[in-house]
Formats: sequence, structure tokens, C-alpha cells
Amino acid sequence: MLLARLTEYSEQLGGSLPPEFYRPKQIHWILHVKEDGSGAGLVSRRPPPKARDQALITPVPYVQRSGTKVPPYLLVDTAEFVLGRAKNATHPDGPSPKDEEEAQRRHAAYRDLALRWAQGEPDNPSAIALRAFLAAGGLPKQQHPEDLDAKDTVAIMVGTHWLHEDPSVQRVWSQVARERKGGAGQRGLCLICGTLGDLLATIPEPVKKGAIPTTGGSNEGQLISINTSAQGRDGATQLANTPVCDRCGQQAMSTLNHLLASDTNRRRFPDSVMVWWTRTSADDSPMALLYQDQPDPAAVSHLIEAFRQRPSSAAADRVDPNDFYALTLGLNNARIVVREWLEVPLEDLKVNVGAWYLDHGVHDGWTGQSRYVPLWLLALSAGRHDGDRYVKDSAPHGLEADLARCALRRTPPPARLLPSLLQRIRADHHIDAPRVALLRLILNRSADPKDHLMPTLDLSSGDPAYLCGRAFAVLEAVQRTAMRDVNTTIRDKHFSAAVTAPGVVLTQLRIGANAHLKRLRRDRPAAGSALESPAQRGLQRLPRRHPPAPDAPRAGPVRHRLRTAARRGPGRRQIPQHPREEHRPRPRAVTLPPSCCIRSPHRLTASQERTIMTQAHLDPTRKHDFVFLIDATDSNPNGDPDNGGIPRTDPVTGQGLITDVAIKRKIRNTIALINRTENKPGYEIYVEAGVALNAQHERAYTPESGATNQSEARAWMCRNFFDVRMFGAVMSTGKKDKQAGRVQGPMQISFSRSIDPITPFDIGVTRVTPTKQEDIDAWHNPEEGKKGKETEMGSKHIVPYGLYRGAGHFSAPLAAKTGVTSDDLAAFWRAFTLMLDHDRAAARGALALRGLYVFTHDDAFGRAPAHTLLDRIHIKPLGDVSARSFTDYGTVEIRDTDLPAGITLTRVIG
Repeated sequence: MLLARLTEYSEQLGGSLPPEFYRPKQIHWILHVKEDGSGAGLVSRRPPPKARDQALITPVPYVQRSGTKVPPYLLVDTAEFVLGRAKNATHPDGPSPKDEEEAQRRHAAYRDLALRWAQGEPDNPSAIALRAFLAAGGLPKQQHPEDLDAKDTVAIMVGTHWLHEDPSVQRVWSQVARERKGGAGQRGLCLICGTLGDLLATIPEPVKKGAIPTTGGSNEGQLISINTSAQGRDGATQLANTPVCDRCGQQAMSTLNHLLASDTNRRRFPDSVMVWWTRTSADDSPMALLYQDQPDPAAVSHLIEAFRQRPSSAAADRVDPNDFYALTLGLNNARIVVREWLEVPLEDLKVNVGAWYLDHGVHDGWTGQSRYVPLWLLALSAGRHDGDRYVKDSAPHGLEADLARCALRRTPPPARLLPSLLQRIRADHHIDAPRVALLRLILNRSADPKDHLMPTLDLSSGDPAYLCGRAFAVLEAVQRTAMRDVNTTIRDKHFSAAVTAPGVVLTQLRIGANAHLKRLRRDRPAAGSALESPAQRGLQRLPRRHPPAPDAPRAGPVRHRLRTAARRGPGRRQIPQHPREEHRPRPRAVTLPPSCCIRSPHRLTASQERTIMTQAHLDPTRKHDFVFLIDATDSNPNGDPDNGGIPRTDPVTGQGLITDVAIKRKIRNTIALINRTENKPGYEIYVEAGVALNAQHERAYTPESGATNQSEARAWMCRNFFDVRMFGAVMSTGKKDKQAGRVQGPMQISFSRSIDPITPFDIGVTRVTPTKQEDIDAWHNPEEGKKGKETEMGSKHIVPYGLYRGAGHFSAPLAAKTGVTSDDLAAFWRAFTLMLDHDRAAARGALALRGLYVFTHDDAFGRAPAHTLLDRIHIKPLGDVSARSFTDYGTVEIRDTDLPAGITLTRVIG
């Protein structure tokens, strides 16, 4: 089907395609042969640096060739074939004898092929001149320019005539190409044209190198490539099961390469490319419209009208029987991957594109018109915004290709877009027309009719999320109207918190807006009255308390936050209420001892420490699985550097996250802190601030360490570094003779996730002095254009409260490989209990380890699946009640009465 459609399109292109078995290629040198063949000279056509647009590119003979004894092309080839220029001829030491021998072989083959054409044209003046030139020995090596490279392409010109453009040359080359790519004279029925003819053994023309974007190395690619019997049906290779005649095979691949080089029928993505065309010549303006920087409103209106008055399929065929085709290709090594093939009637394409604009158009209240966003900008808006523009390559990978599919097929956007976009809006504190358009697209293509939005403001909507968004927008308008030169808006400071806790934030903002409204009533009464009434009505319409979603905290809150953000405001979440008795969780099986809530791990008595360090969880020959509980009060347990340092959250559920990397960093720091005092050998830290990893590898190869190979270096690294021995490391960077290989660590820690959704807050702070002296000078001595300042604004990101649950696993077989001892496990558990007490900072002032429960198996491989043991430590989420302390959760359920045989539970903390 695909090859047939490409072959059909070649008839439309006509003269736009090169001759059969020709391909555009850059010419580096022209061999000018005199008209009588008595001599020749080389003329360089290399373009100047940074002037590739001046390169000489013209169609020349081409078929794919491979192997060590590659055959020549007719008349236009590399300098190695045309002139016998050996590889490495420009090297100071000159070419090797082997290179010289191969160059002579290739030049002889080239001469034979050139004479085959020239001798077949006895009356052609150019052929006569070439025969005479070759008979005289060609161009002497003494006349080769010093900068002539063996790989440079050389074309021959006699007088003012390019030899490869001669029709007789084209006929001979077409015959030669068929001889090389034909199936040993095999004839049969072509799968494409349905006629009997000579069949190809392999596709003669690959896709050009670089025509298909790829994250790896770029190569030429074959659309059909079956090299081994294991890949083919019934053990057949190459085109045995895909009979294609030489004409159709050449036309299909020539057409594909033409499309891949087109500026109007191609769109490149990071690791794929999409091309499109129509069955008969037609206007494909819908595709051009998708990527215009400013989509034409008249053209968009025409497509929207086509969508609203879409005919039936049969009627559409009568109106315009044309078809539209779109092909998306990727590259895997040298094989082309067909990622998507679309074949729809052209009228259906217009309907689908019209629906695309209707679903994402953003109404502009000032002009009364709808604004439409180009597809590339929609994809870019899902990435990071740096305050001035969207950062290139920061959007989710492959999103533009997904949105193109969404537009052409009229399908919903990918599910991964919603949480990613909400996270970016919260992190950037920025929402604009492209992001609103993307939110509208997601909502309007949702399967839930409640998500669908009106084109303009819906005054009748009672959706709490929608109302919250409207209220936030009005409150922001109040601030902007009252303070025209405001530097930091309420959106900059409060948007992230309002997305997750709109009830609390909107109430605070409404109280804070009283001062602005008072100023407006004094200075601008009309504006104050116009804004005060909507603000008050918006808050009054909100329900006092939202009922929790049945499946909270799953996907429900995300849809609410999405509808809210589409109104350029925060999203819906349950308004926090003071815990009432009926909402408190019922007692569970095991109640935590009161001392666990106030005891700090480093206050353990010497007797308690000795007891702990003699228990089963210190045995490195046994498997261990453990659960730990960490709570954060008015702290940032783990900031996300990609989101401005705000606490990490799951954008779908709103739950907080702490990465395994953060936990391991704290353990490493604690081990290093302890070892500064104890100074025990073997407890250095490999991943340490200010020390390059490659420098650590090289230490293994010093005379003091004694390693002479990678295996010995790896063993030394395990002996010397605690974190390599315990957590593992990839030490295959740096110089090849200084690497230490890879170590799989026996101790692995998972991400920690909060029991309930968290509510991050952005707290503004002020410093009494700025950073730069010139700011102070400009403040006291103001000059034109320099305002200066006497204070510095900043912010802190905190979580009012969050209880996080994490897990870890210890593998005894891996521990035996790295050399972990009972002392190492004792050091690990000690560091784990101390890590939060010695990692305090302004943003981490109140982190505490509330529980550490270790399940120990009586053998190295385990007696029970880890998840069945970890599930025995359970804390029930509070749901719609907001926790503000560990005691709000009451009790932790610990099911330890019916442990599987061979399992021991050690409560290190809790």
C-alpha cells in the first residue's frame, strides 16, 4: 500500500524527480576535459566556510553499494574512482600500499564503466573526447591538488557539457543499475503496478543520510531490509516475499527522498519525520495552516465551517474524491521504521483540522475574536518557561508528533500531557494563550462531557473548579488595577498553592484584596465597583466544603485542576477543614508508643544501641526488606530543581515525593560525618561534593592501591568506598585504562511517597540588604534609568505537613560480591536513624524519622515476596482531613502476629 501510493505520487511530480537511479549530490571538483581530449584540469567547487547555500548540488548516477569491493558509478564518483586518488594521500606519511592497491582497482573499474558508455556512442563528441582522454592515461598524479581528498565527489565536463546529463549516459546507467539490483534475471508480477516485469533483488535507493532525525548516529536507511533467513517469511531474504519491479522500486524511493527533502510537505521531529501528499494534485492548505506562525483567521473559519457542516462519507466522495496521505518514519540503525501511516479522504482531513481549531481556540474578550495557536507552539508551551520565552527542547519528548496525530486523526491528546502541563504551570507560575489553548484542547477532547468548555466565559457554570479559576482571575485583576507597577503578582506568589488548596488561598487573597479595593474606591470608584462585586459573588458561590472524590487521591483532582487552570486560575482540591471527631480514623491494631513521637534517634542509650546492633537485621548473609516513615513540618523535604525548587509532587495525585537519590545523599553525608571522628578504613564516600568521579577511579591504579586491571580496580573501589560497596556505582567513565567497571549495589531504596496529597506553599521573604553595592548607591542617589533598591525579595517553598512512606531492599547475594559486612549494615542503620538530625537547614528545619521497620528473612534469597511484607506496615490516608502533625494519623497498623515462617520483624524506630 505505501509503495503503491509513493509510486502514484511520482507521476504528479513529473520533472521534479531526478532521472532513474539518479540522486542529488554535492560536487566538490569538476574535471574539465578539453573538447579534443588532449588534456584536462581540476576546478574546485567547494563552498567557502559557513556558505553551504553556495554548494553545487546536482542529480548524479546513484544506487546503494556496500562491501569491500564496491563497484563504480558512471562518470560521477569519488576521487578514488575517477582519478585513482588513494585514501590518506593528504596524510604526512602518505597512503599505505593496501590503499594504493585498492585505489588502482577502483580506478580501473571506473575506466571500464566509462568506456562502456563512450564506446557505445561513436558519434557523440563528448564520448570521443573522453575516450581520447582516458587513452592518454587520464590526469597525471602530479596535477592532483594537495587538498584533494579521496572521498571528494568529482564530475566530468567536456567543454560546457556535463557528461552525466547526457540522455545516453542516463540510459546506460539505468541498464547498469538494473543489472546490479535485479534478481538474477528473475521476472514476475509486480506487487505495485500489477504488471509482469524484471523484479528487484534489493531496493536500489536508500533514504538519504540525515533525512530522518535520530538521537543516535545517522545512517542511510532501507525501507525494506531482510538480510537473514530468520527475518524473512519461510526463510526468504530481501525482496523474495515483496515482489517489486525495477521501475516501481526506483520511483517509490526517489519519491520518498523527494518528500523528505521538501520544505512544504515535511515536518521534522526530534527522532522522526512526517511527510504528506495527496492522491491527485490539490490544495493541502490545512497542513500548512497547522504550522503557520499566525494561522489565517479566514482560513481557520472556513475549516471550522467545514466541520460544522460536514457531509456524510458518501457525499464527501462525490464532492471531492481525493485522498490525503501522511507517513511518519523513524530510523533504527540502517532500517527505516514506519511509525504511522494515515490515509483519509481529503474532506475528512479538513473536517478534522477544523475540529482541532474549534477545540483549542482561545476567545479574546478585548477583540471579541478567537485566537488560534500553531501546532509547534502548542507543543513548546508544555515545556519550561524562563520568564521571557519557552525553553527549547524542554517539552515532553515526542509531544509535537503526538499533537500532529491528534490534529489529523481527531483523537484526544496523549494522557501524559495533562499532568506534565499542570506541573509546568505550577512551577513556572506562568499561563498564557498557548497553555490555555492546550488546556482547552485536553478538556474539549475528554471523554467526560462535564469537561467540555464553552468558547467564551460560562456564567452559568457551578463547577467549583471553574468558579475558583474565575475568582482567582478577578482577584488578580483587582491587584493589577490598584497597583499598575506591581513587580510580583498574586499569581507569581500564590498560584502553586491555589492549585492544590483553593479554599484556603482564595479566602486569604480576598481578605488581602480589601486594601486594593479601598484604594480603588478612593481613586477609581468605577473600577473598584466593577471588580468588587464579581470578587464577592465568586467566593459566595463556592461550596463551603467539597465532598471528597470517591477514588481520591487518584485522577479525579487532576481533572478539577485542569478545568480551573483553563480559566486562568487555580484548580480544585478539597478545602482544608479542622479535623472533627467524626473524621478521625478509627483505632488500628498497634498504637505507637508515646516515646516514638518525641524520641530522637541520636538520644538512644548505650544499652539500646548494643541491643539494636546484635539483632537479625545486621546479618549480611540474609535478605532484608524495610519500610520507613519520614514526616516534614513546615519544611521542603526534597525540592525539584526543574520546577524552581518547589517540593516534588506527583502531578496526577498531588502526593509528595522524596527521591532515592535524596535519601542516599543524606546517608552518605552522615557516614562521612561519623567517619571524620572514627576514621575507620573502608568508609570513604565515592560520590562526594567537589571530587570528580574519574579522579576517584584513577586512585585505584596508583602504586599504593596496586590495581593493574579493571577487575582489581573494581575490588579496590568496593573495599575503600562505603557507598560503592552498599549502593553500587557505574565507574566506566574516564580514560579506558583507568576505569573500574560497574557494581550492582545490594542496598536499594525506593522513592518515598506521602500518605495524603500535600499542599506546597511559596512563602515570600525580605532581606534587609541587597546583594550588589550599586543597588544601594542607586537607591540613595537615584539617577535617570536606575532605580536601585534597599531590600532583596526572596521566597521559600515549604510543605505545612506531609508524612512520607518509603521502602528499601537488601540482597545478600549481591552483598557477598561487594564485600558488605555486619559492620557495614550497622553503620547503615545508624546513619539512617541519624541522617535527618544532621541534615537540617533553613528549608529542612523539621524533618523526622517516625518509623523504621526491617523484615529479615532467614536465608539469602528470601522466604516471602517483599511486597507482601511491606504491606504489613500500613497508614490509612485521612482523605478530606488535612493533617498538620504525626499524631493526626493516630496509629500505624503493623501486622506482625502472623508473619510467614522464617521472617523476623525488627522495629528499629517505631
